[in-house]
Amino acid sequence: LDSRVDEYELKSSRERLKIIGKILEINRESLSSVKESLDREESYYLKIESLSTIPQSKRDNAFYSYISTKSKYLSIKEKIESLKEERLGLELKIATLKDRLSKKRFTIKGRFLNELLVHKRDFVTAGTPIAVVDDLTKAKLVIYLNEDELENIENRRVYIDGSKTDLKISKVWKVADKKFISSYRVEILVPNPKYRFSTLLKVELR
Repeated sequence: LDSRVDEYELKSSRERLKIIGKILEINRESLSSVKESLDREESYYLKIESLSTIPQSKRDNAFYSYISTKSKYLSIKEKIESLKEERLGLELKIATLKDRLSKKRFTIKGRFLNELLVHKRDFVTAGTPIAVVDDLTKAKLVIYLNEDELENIENRRVYIDGSKTDLKISKVWKVADKKFISSYRVEILVPNPKYRFSTLLKVELR
């Protein structure tokens, strides 16, 4: 699916997240400096507030300076909280975009792309097959046995081309096959097969 806009938006959101992180760090440093000034101005103002020997104008100036610094401190603190909220929103957006992109593209690992069923600019609806993918990590041997050959099958060893193997019966169909009348389908899973797929092998159960 076309994911160009989502990819650009994801890249842009990640860059914005980095920028917000840097701005947050700058504001935290500013807050620390302003807090130090605020503490000093508050201490000075409280020290001279009730001293009648200090002129009223000087006490007023100390008060206004203290209030101004406190306002600046609260303003920076509010900005930090706003940036943190914006960061949370961006993190949610990035997670949403990543989830959306993961549903628009897929990667095949340990599988064989047998056939691609759609082409560039094809429009498909939900549920439409996209590709035929084969699992090459294991193979399935299929044999057909008569009813009397199924007796004690779970205890019998599998021989391939005359050689004893550790393979086990994975499934025995309980209903006779439609194509091979009166025969029952038996499946043997082969992990990490060394045989070519669709190869005919001599299989014995002893």
